[in-house]
Amino acid sequence: MHSLQRAFTHLHIGGHYRIEKKIESTAATILYIHNYKTSTRLCLKLWHKCEEQNELYDTNEPQKCIEYLLTGWKVNPLSAPGVYLGIVPVRFNRNKRLTLGKLIHQPNRKTLNPKQGYKYAIVMKRLQESWILDDQLSEDKFGNKEGMVWLGQKIADMHFRIGTQNTEKLPPEIGNFHTLQRKLRLNIHEFEKALVQYPDKENGYTSIGEKMQDALLFYAPSFQQRYQAGCIKRCHGDLKTTNLWIRPMSIHQAKGALPNTAFELLALDCVDFLPEFYYIDILSDIAMLIADIYAHLLHHSHTVLQAQQLTDIFLTNYLHAMREEEQEIKPLLTYYITEKAMICAYMWVNFDKRPLQINGKPSLGTCYFEVAQIHMHKLEQMMKHQEAYISYSATIPDATTLGEQASIGRHSG
Repeated sequence: MHSLQRAFTHLHIGGHYRIEKKIESTAATILYIHNYKTSTRLCLKLWHKCEEQNELYDTNEPQKCIEYLLTGWKVNPLSAPGVYLGIVPVRFNRNKRLTLGKLIHQPNRKTLNPKQGYKYAIVMKRLQESWILDDQLSEDKFGNKEGMVWLGQKIADMHFRIGTQNTEKLPPEIGNFHTLQRKLRLNIHEFEKALVQYPDKENGYTSIGEKMQDALLFYAPSFQQRYQAGCIKRCHGDLKTTNLWIRPMSIHQAKGALPNTAFELLALDCVDFLPEFYYIDILSDIAMLIADIYAHLLHHSHTVLQAQQLTDIFLTNYLHAMREEEQEIKPLLTYYITEKAMICAYMWVNFDKRPLQINGKPSLGTCYFEVAQIHMHKLEQMMKHQEAYISYSATIPDATTLGEQASIGRHSG
């Protein structure tokens, strides 16, 4: 049992609640609920049936929704210690009200039975919304050098914690080159659907998909080498600024702490629906966060150079903590950042149904398209540079050839 669960065994969360806020996506619902009698405030996540056919979520069967909840329960407490409480049966009533059953501290397929007429939800402590990283990227908070150094180190700590404490075994073949090909095909398909909604048709974004296919083939040996070296891990899978919360430590915890260290990072809502989306290279995991931070900085009037400098600081500190060589992995990371920016763009348009313009001004969604294009251009330059290097190297005799030529010269002399 998680220490968190033991701490809450005394807490009775069952009873009647009022829904204060509801956030709904294609296949999941987040509910902010309040029991006025006990003053208990909680947050619930439920999976629900998809109204539209899609290639990401398979939630039409109740048993599949339970499987997703159980998958999330195994990992979420590792990335957000002290937040996740368990799984609870939910019955919806009228007038924005619902009833919670008894909290299940050690959920499994036997304890969760959809035939009883309940829906099931994973239960979280209610956090202050002002703690979301999305709202803390201003220069006076974490959108500065010190903030990026801190964030890089904390994400590395989280990856280490999940890597050492997760007991799941890596499914065979997940994360190999063929997996990357399948995922890229899906992502290109959804990205091109989203492009139909983009207001500026002369944006140059239409070529990104084809160029990404070329890049994947170009770096195929490097991707396969990472797979064979065991770099595919159980990761968060959706490291976005809206899933990262920066919680101030208690007065006791923070005593004597340096600036920016008197906080703890909580990464909520790990991917729990498709193994190939959470058994990934750690480079792919942080690429999502880099793409998202980059887009937020651009949206908040930072220049491309400023966004690049801040994300570089984050990356350098993360890679140092993970003992990764930055120059060796740079092309692969740039590929992943481009792909993750594509994902953020199409999720904004196709699944979250959010506008690309608000009151005549570009929304954050447009910045994801821009980030994809910026990093695709970088990737093209890297490929051209490497091709030029290979061509140049081919014209230079190797040491063996030079030795043979020298020997021939001595004998002929």
